[in-house]
Amino acid sequence: MCSMHIRVENGVNRHFAYTDRVSGYIELETAVAAATGRGYFRGERCFVSDFFVANVPVGTATGEPDGVPTGQHDRAPDRTPTGQHDRAPDRTPAGQPASNRSLVDHADLYRTNALHTLIRPEGFSCVFDVGSSPAVASGSGGLLSLDVSLLVGEQAFALSLMNGVGEAAAGNTGATDTQQGVGTAGPARQAEWASQPERASQAETANSTGLGIVFPAGKAQDSTRAGSGEPFWLSYRIEGITIWQNDAGTAIACAAPFALEAVRADRIVLTPISTPTTAGGSAVEPTAGRTSGVPAETAVAGSPTAGSAGAPWYLVFEDDGKAARAKALSLVKKNALAAHNKTVADFLSRCTSNSGNPEFDDAVRWAQFHGWMLVTGDKTRGIWAGLPWFRDNWGRDTFIALPGILLASGLFDEARAVLLGFARHQCTDRSKPEWGRIPNRYRNDTDVIYNTADGTLWFIREVWEYLQYSRDMTILDELDPVLDLAFKADLSLRTDSRGFLLHADADTWMDARISGNEPWSPRGDRANDIQALWYTALRIGSKIAALRGRPEQAHERAEAADRVRESFNRYFWCTERSALADHLPPGDQGEWLRDFSVRPNQLFALSVPSILGTDDALVDPSRAAQMLENVDRELVSPFGLFSLCPDDPLFHPKHENPEWHHKDAAYHNGTIWVWNSGPYVSAACASGDPARSGLLPPKAAALLRNEARMTVASGTLGTLSENIHAECDESGEPVLSGTWSQAWSVSEFARNVYQDVIGFHPRLAEDSILLAPHLPADSDFWSADLRFGPDWKLSVRLERVLDTAAGQAGIRCVARWTTDNPAGPVPPLALNGVRIVPDTELELFFPVSGVLQSPAKNTGRIWCTDPFPKRELEPEWCGSVRRKDFLERLILSNRMNIPNGGPQAASLEWFFDSDWFRKKYNTRLGLGALYSRDMTVFRLWAPTARSVSLVLYPDGNDAPPSAVVPMTAGSLRTGDPGVWELVMQGDLHGTYYRFRVQAHGIVRDTADPAAKTCGVNGKRSMVCDFSRTDPEGWNTVRPPEVSSANDVVAYEVHVADLTSSPAWNGPSALRRTYAGACHTGTTHRGVPTGFDHIRSLGVTHVQLLPIFDYQSVDESRIHDPSYAAQVRGGLFNWGYDPENYNAPEGSYASNPSDGTVRVRELKNLIASCAREGIGVIMDVVYNHVPAAQNNALGVAVPGYYFRVDSYSGAGDDTASERDMFRHYMIDSLVWWLTEYKLSGFRFDLMGLHDVETMNSVLSALRAVKSDVLVYGEGWDMYRGGKMIGASMIETRKMPGIGFFNDAFRCGIKGSVFKEHEGGFIHDGSHRESVKFGLVGTVYHSQVHGHEVDGTANPNPWGDRTAQTVNYTEIHDNSTLFDKLVLVEPDRDDAYYTRLQKTAIGLVLFAQGMPILHAGMEFMRTKEIPSDVLDSVPDLYDLYRTKDGTRAFSHNTYNLCDRINALDWNRCADKQDLVEFVRALIAIRKAHPLFRLRTAAEVTSSLTFIETIPGGDHQPGVGHQPGSGRPHAVPPAHSQMSPLIWRIDSGLTVDTWQSVCLMVNPSVKAVSVKLPECVNGGSWHLVSDGDAVYADLPAVSGPDARLEPKALYLYADF
Repeated sequence: MCSMHIRVENGVNRHFAYTDRVSGYIELETAVAAATGRGYFRGERCFVSDFFVANVPVGTATGEPDGVPTGQHDRAPDRTPTGQHDRAPDRTPAGQPASNRSLVDHADLYRTNALHTLIRPEGFSCVFDVGSSPAVASGSGGLLSLDVSLLVGEQAFALSLMNGVGEAAAGNTGATDTQQGVGTAGPARQAEWASQPERASQAETANSTGLGIVFPAGKAQDSTRAGSGEPFWLSYRIEGITIWQNDAGTAIACAAPFALEAVRADRIVLTPISTPTTAGGSAVEPTAGRTSGVPAETAVAGSPTAGSAGAPWYLVFEDDGKAARAKALSLVKKNALAAHNKTVADFLSRCTSNSGNPEFDDAVRWAQFHGWMLVTGDKTRGIWAGLPWFRDNWGRDTFIALPGILLASGLFDEARAVLLGFARHQCTDRSKPEWGRIPNRYRNDTDVIYNTADGTLWFIREVWEYLQYSRDMTILDELDPVLDLAFKADLSLRTDSRGFLLHADADTWMDARISGNEPWSPRGDRANDIQALWYTALRIGSKIAALRGRPEQAHERAEAADRVRESFNRYFWCTERSALADHLPPGDQGEWLRDFSVRPNQLFALSVPSILGTDDALVDPSRAAQMLENVDRELVSPFGLFSLCPDDPLFHPKHENPEWHHKDAAYHNGTIWVWNSGPYVSAACASGDPARSGLLPPKAAALLRNEARMTVASGTLGTLSENIHAECDESGEPVLSGTWSQAWSVSEFARNVYQDVIGFHPRLAEDSILLAPHLPADSDFWSADLRFGPDWKLSVRLERVLDTAAGQAGIRCVARWTTDNPAGPVPPLALNGVRIVPDTELELFFPVSGVLQSPAKNTGRIWCTDPFPKRELEPEWCGSVRRKDFLERLILSNRMNIPNGGPQAASLEWFFDSDWFRKKYNTRLGLGALYSRDMTVFRLWAPTARSVSLVLYPDGNDAPPSAVVPMTAGSLRTGDPGVWELVMQGDLHGTYYRFRVQAHGIVRDTADPAAKTCGVNGKRSMVCDFSRTDPEGWNTVRPPEVSSANDVVAYEVHVADLTSSPAWNGPSALRRTYAGACHTGTTHRGVPTGFDHIRSLGVTHVQLLPIFDYQSVDESRIHDPSYAAQVRGGLFNWGYDPENYNAPEGSYASNPSDGTVRVRELKNLIASCAREGIGVIMDVVYNHVPAAQNNALGVAVPGYYFRVDSYSGAGDDTASERDMFRHYMIDSLVWWLTEYKLSGFRFDLMGLHDVETMNSVLSALRAVKSDVLVYGEGWDMYRGGKMIGASMIETRKMPGIGFFNDAFRCGIKGSVFKEHEGGFIHDGSHRESVKFGLVGTVYHSQVHGHEVDGTANPNPWGDRTAQTVNYTEIHDNSTLFDKLVLVEPDRDDAYYTRLQKTAIGLVLFAQGMPILHAGMEFMRTKEIPSDVLDSVPDLYDLYRTKDGTRAFSHNTYNLCDRINALDWNRCADKQDLVEFVRALIAIRKAHPLFRLRTAAEVTSSLTFIETIPGGDHQPGVGHQPGSGRPHAVPPAHSQMSPLIWRIDSGLTVDTWQSVCLMVNPSVKAVSVKLPECVNGGSWHLVSDGDAVYADLPAVSGPDARLEPKALYLYADF
């Protein structure tokens, strides 16, 4: 034990502590005396503050009642501020040799005066250099030692003063006055002393050395005599034992006589007496502060002096003086100090690890000792979690600490008591939410909490580990019902459909909360460590059930464990990241919105199940190795594992940094937890290189060396702290924090030595032992006596063998099993599969390949830092050091709970939005693969990346990489920061590549965000010479030109829909492809289909649903019939889930693996359209991606390209207001327009972009093509407040951009959100909304905005009608026909046909740009067949008729071709309607009256004519003076009256002078009079709603009869 002495020199401040292993502990500092918060505590009460050496004046050593004036002996506690060194004012400066002081200086010696302090397991000693003081016995050598031991199990102290080499520091003789009642002198007595200088002089020159005790003021010395106000002590002499006590419950006893002086209210001095003193027997009750009638006796010559090793003082605290006196008497009589020393020695005899490095071995023993010190309790054993503020039985902490503290030391009885103590507090109340749980903490039967999910699971694990170590199967007799209830509760109440154990956000070990509410480190409801524990617990439960003969229960639990393992590997492991998720956020979306924050928690998936053996591992070895690599790369430091990757935006480099944040903000967000080194070392040993098994990995070895040094040379002596700052101090020293002694810290250090270095794993439930040593490279041998079973030992000696006879290198092990009763029966045991016999040596050999000569020994005197990378701990994006209370404000803003933008979006928002970031990192360099025949320049913008590499592949499918080449930070040409660049020589056309990006702790391979083409599923980008992708004649292709968007008749179609119907009779190989979409010559029942059908309609443009590369369809399965047949989630998708914004979709290509094919075939489709005079409009979706964290943009710069707030409802919204996404978006659009010769773009959810971006887009595109069409969905959805959204509310700020007119859409047919609500064509409602569309959303005096509904902007949108895109059916929502049926079911086909014609007519004859949805010209339906409903009963997004008999999908984005294909059979059936629509299109194209451009034209040319319904009647018209044109009168109509308007050719040149349109929404025919023609002309009937008349018959007479539900068109030539 002598080797375990830790010596602290004078002036060096070190913390140290002991417990009494019941409920008390003492903590002190070597260079701070009587400090606040230091001393001996039980609960929150402090009993003793400090100890010191007192120089007692002659005359007071006998206990003279008057004593000396306060301050006479320099004991005033107010000499220095609280917490400063309590040193006498005339003391030498800190650090000077204490020998400069001697007792003749007449000052007390506080611990701060000590020459050095020795910290020993038995107690501590303060050694003073007292020179040649006459107070010290001859031969002392000038040394005096103050020895203090807190007695194990006694809740009392043994105190002594030793001189020289162990002799008692005898007091001066000559004190003759015996006095049992001693009090502090009052003011009068002090004044008397002050007036007697000769008395004072005597006190200064004649001294007796005593031991001083400092009590907390007003606490320990509160026993007073009535009326005196003075602390009062009583003296007793019982059986030769001197005892002093007070009524407060404090007693001091010694086998030799001693005096007690209460020199102040907060301190006393004990002084040996060698002169006559009181006789034995009971004390006489004192009066007036004195006792009398006590016969005197003299100390026996040769007997021990009070305070010596033979007669220590025992200091006791009990509830009252009587109990204290009895306890003190008992301690003296049984020689409690000797018993204490023996108890300590017995424990240390169990700490047998011997590495040959004394410093390291002492550290291990100290760790075991301090762990043992934390095992406390008088009635029930428990393990304190830590000192000073976790002095409770914390379940999780106890169970984690149990193996290293109790099992490794062979203290199985105490381990059993700990387990049973917790088991007895299990919640058995079925009505409580914690039913079945083991406590997270218990203090007594009424103070129990269960607020953790993992405490019960750790308990189950440690029950099994206890069984494996102890072979005590009898414990299961008590624990069987406890375990059964725990499993029953969790399996029935707390598991989800995947088998995962659900829990609250902070119910893991990372349980800190902000003011007890929101967690500082949210973990969702399925954390990886909880699931690892749950899996392990289920496996253990199965094994225990099998041991107990319950096979069905064993099978049930094994099946549950299998389900957890399968789900864990499926949902937590990400192959693309080669990483394990930290947790899954709540809800189903959590399974793909996984949180990949890099934390040590993932190690539990390796270390926790290791107790089961390799066959029951939770993850396979390859994944385990990858996880360890990730932890090594991101978390491991010389002093432990960061609790969060330093590159994570939430990282906190300092734990305690009050200027910037609450310490709990850093608690699990960067701060090192010492205990986390334990699972790392275990995982490193288990998952290391198999060729080097037997060697402790270098980082693991360095961690253990550094922990050893911290144990004995840093922080609290002999123990390990709870936490360490991630950032060292300026000298490179670790900054310790948290509790200064933590159970699981010392336990894991010790456990690593025994279980991982020595490799001892008893498995007595299977009658076996596994030994798997891993020696550090600088250790040639290791030995230990390993405890297991009923006090058995396995003595092992491990020796490194560098060259064996067989030419092998490795570790030789000699093992001997010793039992307590060699003659008794012992079970058969196998060591590593070899039968071992008691008291017989067994030799094993562990081969290690590649072992080199051992390096020089590491003495442990310096920190081991070589294996660890240098890290930047305050990166630019570290908010915790740049924004006060960064994390707290972020959490309380609730933005952390918004699962949008990727995991870093909220935490990096401040950084990316800063002017500093924009100025430093924004660039206009070209990005992507910049190809030329001589070389290719690869560039990626990734300003937060730590490294970027280029990964090259030989194909676009699944061939392994051919090369990985690091890229350079900063452009080689311009040095732009944030840009990573690589130049590769040669012609790389056809080369596939990805970028490997390390950012925020994750290494991911990603496609190039700027990729122009790619391989299958867009995963591999391709270098492409696009001139080689041009189809024949491409150079001559010219898209059609338009002078205005009003001249456009657009037709929206999905590439696959044209050819996916069985009725399409083109080549099957072309079905659903770009090539098929432009294939000519197909017919069905004599009518054209596919491309020929579009040509025949006469539309000017096709708007293709997304043709950029999207995510949802698996391009590798395009020829898989079963995939195509899937009703939902198969081959079909609309494509609004972007993958690669700049590359064409591959599922429409004949070969999606070849990046050139998709490009060439799309170009050919566009060229075919252009040859027919049809322009191609591309539907673009720049507003969102399905999941930012999986998108190439999100991988390249996590959090930048996306917003925290998402309003699309389709994934993560992009941040167009940020410069680099705006540049990206513009560059992408210009690329498409230029390379593919498009005519325009339709913007999905355009309102989620900002006005500035959309205007910049328009400007850039018009610079390429002046008549480019730009329009989109202007829905007012954005609510983030950071930019002005490009919604229809802001139309006047974007005069060149069109917006879909939702008011017109819903006005015609009824709300798309209310399936049974009709519109104007049904009942004449929403008339003003229809009129709003008819005038092209410009100002018109006859349109009353306050009655316009169904839109966010009922006010005029601008001065040009091209801003409105008119429609009544599009891919979204129900088809027009389906809506008609939903509103008016059970009508005949003719009725629906009339409504369909009327609705389409309104769209085509309204001012603005019309767009038709493919198939609406033959009443397209998306009704779900009954057999499909039966096969997919949970099909969503359905509207049903009121009687429930028919179902229609209003969102077929991922339904099969059977639902989405254009039905050419229906087209043949509805040729009348097709011809009608074809004719209306021709009319619109031929007559500018339907294409008025400006508000001025509309105002001067278009007039609404109000009528009164019912019978023959005159239209309500007047005449404008001098013009002959009718003018409107105030509206006087019923809802069902016809809507009539005329358009005159005033400012517009047209072959028709005027047109008059009439719509009768009524179910009855209506007769009206036609308005007069301008200039005396006559009206000709163009259409009566059923047909279009080519001969344009003249109307006879002024009357017109309007048939029900019909649109009439008249023209005046």
